[in-house]
Amino acid sequence: VNDDSQKCKDAVSGAIASLLKRSSTDTVQSLYEYIKRWSVASGPDSLPMQKASAQLFGLFVDSRPDYIRGGSTGALLVASIADTLQDKSLDWELAYFNLTCVEKISNQLQSLLPDSHHIWPMLVTLLKHPHPPVMQVSSRIIYCKLSTLDASKLLDSGSFVASNPGSLHEMASNLCRQLDVEDSVFVEPTSLLAIKNLSWLFRAIRHSPELCYREQDSP
Repeated sequence: VNDDSQKCKDAVSGAIASLLKRSSTDTVQSLYEYIKRWSVASGPDSLPMQKASAQLFGLFVDSRPDYIRGGSTGALLVASIADTLQDKSLDWELAYFNLTCVEKISNQLQSLLPDSHHIWPMLVTLLKHPHPPVMQVSSRIIYCKLSTLDASKLLDSGSFVASNPGSLHEMASNLCRQLDVEDSVFVEPTSLLAIKNLSWLFRAIRHSPELCYREQDSP
């Protein structure tokens, strides 16, 4: 967490991942419980521990998906991350590390992120986060999800988009904000991803305009 060298961070991550893969389930469980205590640390010096725990949870997902999938471990992890992301005053790096863990879960353990989970509306809101890294990882997660849906058949899809009327409009609005930035904070990968998401959203809006607004906001 505190080292400025990305090469050093990558090497440490690789070493930890290798150890986790070789460890027994009992050892992995002991380590996981220890990391959970870091994630709920409090006090003036707790932030580095919380950041470290978020990154380590991601390594657990990468290295031991079998453990995360087992029992209620994965569901509780997603619930804990969702609770953390609800904090509007959350440190942006802590938000980023938690979202990176969500992205790994989304890629490897999709069943832990059903369309009914309340984390999806949070991800839509985080598309307008002021810090580019948070915007970008939120946009990647959303894009991976949208790419699995047929934009012309949303009404009966059971997706989080269909379950949350107004989300189409909110996503489009937040993504347009990503494009409407000063040159000094322009990030090309973020903008390109926003354009990909908007292309899908415009198709979806054309086919399902009734999903653009919440019921109380309907014109």
